[in-house]
Amino acid sequence: MICWKDSFLALPKLYESSSILVHTSSYEPFGFCVLEAMGMGLPVIVPKCGGAYEIAGSATIGFKPHDAMDLAEKLLHASEIPIIIVFP
Repeated sequence: MICWKDSFLALPKLYESSSILVHTSSYEPFGFCVLEAMGMGLPVIVPKCGGAYEIAGSATIGFKPHDAMDLAEKLLHASEIPIIIVFP
């Protein structure tokens, strides 16, 4: 089990210092970090399965689960061009 040891008040600063969030779990029902990162305007990369993709789908960059090359391509693409996410 992973436990957050810092204050939750520190999270916005951590997200502000980031340029992208990669959520690789294909088994976790949903991670709040996906919503938090999206709320801070970060591009989010998630596997095309599981709760994160089902809930946030078109607002994320999806990669094929268990495919390291596809994930690498999505990371490279996201790092090379500005990404503007439009929420419906």
